[in-house]
Order: sequence, then structure tokens, then C-alpha cells
Amino acid sequence: CELEKNIIEWVSRISERKDELGGFNVCPYAKKALEDKKVFWSYIAEECEAYILRYIEATPEFEVIVFYNLKKNLTDEDLKVIISNLQSKRNDMIFLKDHPDNPGFISGVNTSNGEYPVILVQPRDKLEEAREKLMKTNYYDYWSEDYKKEILNYGK
Repeated sequence: CELEKNIIEWVSRISERKDELGGFNVCPYAKKALEDKKVFWSYIAEECEAYILRYIEATPEFEVIVFYNLKKNLTDEDLKVIISNLQSKRNDMIFLKDHPDNPGFISGVNTSNGEYPVILVQPRDKLEEAREKLMKTNYYDYWSEDYKKEILNYGK
């Protein structure tokens, strides 16, 4: 399946240790979550908010759910509106976006899946616990202030 291949390659890429990141990887927890079968994925279209909320309810014990817009017809602005609406309904989750027209970079390392507009959902408690652990290291020293502010403000 093309989608499964994309997510495995993406997780693999963001799990590689990078010299540019001081030996850290983009996402220190992604590979283990995939290996533990705690990463789920599905498709989304324009009217996706109700579907995403139902999918979250039906998916126990996940680390992340990745919702792919296969038609690639959702803009970066569309994703911002959708995640804002979802966040207002599920404060126990943190909703993030990844869009090929606006990829993220940490010290020049691309964090994006590179192909599809994506909404990611993570349980707030698990994500905040992971962030707290990373704050005790120099992991965030490699992030620009703007990128750190953007990513850490998701869910606020």
C-alpha cells in the first residue's frame, strides 16, 4: 500500500540520528511507536472533522494517528482551521499539521512527509510527557525559535 510505504519511510527518516541535530533525531519516539503498533493512519477529505473525532474514539491505545489527504486538495490554511476546530472539541488530544507547501525544518533537516497534507493526533498527556523529557536535554537547542514556538503552541 502506497500510504503505508509513505508512513514507514517518513518514520524511518525522522528516526535517523542527525549530526545537524546534535545526534538527536527529528522525532525520538516515532520508531518505537511504529514498532509497538501504536501508529495508525487513515484518509481524510474536505469534510473530515466528524470522521477524525469518530476515528479517535474507535482507536484505543495509540501514540499517534496520521490522517492523510490523498487527493492533496486541503491547503495549509485548511489544515490550520480543521485542527483549531478539532482542538476546541478534544482538549485531551493535540492536533498538529504537516503540509508539503509548508514543510518544517530543524537545523536544515526536513520534518515533513513531503507529499501529502496531513493531520496528526497525539494524546496530550503522552506528548506533554515526552516534551518534558526532551526539555531536560539540549534537543530543542537545534530548533529555531519560530519553529519551536509553532510546534509547542499546538494544543494551546
